[in-house]
Amino acid sequence: MELKECGLYIIKDVYFVLYNSPTFLLNKNESRPHFYAVKDKDGIIWMVPMSSKVDKYRARIEKEEAKRGLGNCIYYHLGIIAGKERAFNISSMFPITEKYISHPYTINGIPYIVKDETLVRKLRSKVKRYLRLLEQHQLRDTNHVLKIRDSLIEEMNK
Repeated sequence: MELKECGLYIIKDVYFVLYNSPTFLLNKNESRPHFYAVKDKDGIIWMVPMSSKVDKYRARIEKEEAKRGLGNCIYYHLGIIAGKERAFNISSMFPITEKYISHPYTINGIPYIVKDETLVRKLRSKVKRYLRLLEQHQLRDTNHVLKIRDSLIEEMNK
């Protein structure tokens, strides 16, 4: 399978068994689509869970922006996917390799690719910034994604 940047993907359940974290969202038997965020220089793909609970995340964004200033919420982002508003939970992103991708999320048999360049640019920027803050230990790595990333890199190098 060829991974397309900005596509939505279904993750294999085995990933969540091998790289379990207490705060990962449930995979729901390989039925939860994820937004492909960034493929980094090491070949790691950062996946951002999406949610239809837009009002819940809008409130969280407003709360965060009240503290830090308008436009400064890197934890969540709202965008239109297949004509519906969705929330992207950047603070719950996780690293993965193509080995753990089951298949692309499709609509009418066609893999869904996000075409909105503004949305893609903003998500990519927030993902990179969030990851950088994790690496600099300015944010707590509650999902242990840096440890998982290192494990995946080691697995790829074998």
